[in-house]
Amino acid sequence: MITNQQIGRLIDDYINRGGASNVLKRAWRGKYIRGHAPWNNEEDCYHIWLKIVDDNFASLESIATFDELYKAVEELKINGIGNLTIYDTATMIGCPNKVYPAKVYLHAGAATGAHALGIDATVVERSLFVSLFPAFDKLNALQIEDFLCIYKSHLQGIVDETIKPEFCCLSIEDVIGK
Repeated sequence: MITNQQIGRLIDDYINRGGASNVLKRAWRGKYIRGHAPWNNEEDCYHIWLKIVDDNFASLESIATFDELYKAVEELKINGIGNLTIYDTATMIGCPNKVYPAKVYLHAGAATGAHALGIDATVVERSLFVSLFPAFDKLNALQIEDFLCIYKSHLQGIVDETIKPEFCCLSIEDVIGK
């Protein structure tokens, strides 16, 4: 099991390397929900997804809490769209309007990182992470999700903590080529 000291060093690395401040630049992980998409096939589920989200954007963007926004986006889900895309979509719609997750949503890599810490759930109160490892108090729920995903191999003990993970810091402009 990873120690409090190791978690503290990894979180400090995350913050010092800009992870805490650039989390929104990585939140969409190469997907873009308004206007342009990196997919050309109109039958592709992401192309269809982008159209559905775009058609519902005004009503989604008016939702006041992240939990409600996540549920509303989830209700639009189509075959081929997973929980990570639901979370990323809700994040990219909510964050410009300061609608942030208060809880830590665990899916894909973030779930792997949380599992390495003994947490098996899909949505967890931020306070649970802080109670287990006080260094998490430096991060908000969105940053904890990002940290767990980026450092999952470190948390599992697969990678030596001196080896720093690559951050994918693409801005929306980088993704759509503006």
